[in-house]
Amino acid sequence: MVLEHPVRFGQVSGRVDVACFDRSGAVALAVEVKAPHIPLDEKVAEQVARYDLALSSSMLMISNGLRTAVWARGTDGALVQSRDWPVPAAD
Repeated sequence: MVLEHPVRFGQVSGRVDVACFDRSGAVALAVEVKAPHIPLDEKVAEQVARYDLALSSSMLMISNGLRTAVWARGTDGALVQSRDWPVPAAD
């Protein structure tokens, strides 16, 4: 696992907040983390999706500590939102 993993795709470069690697060294999970007051909207999802153009990870995640969304790559290569990820209990 690495924090602030550099990502470069064409002329676009950035850093994914957390990258978790599989045994072969490929990024298996890319995570974009936001502060609790930042809503998990389409803009945040697009940010991690842009990073995935270079990473082709099997899972993507965005979280603000209060909410989390996860996508898993299916057998056809498409990312599908996962409903199985644990959700924290409401206060």
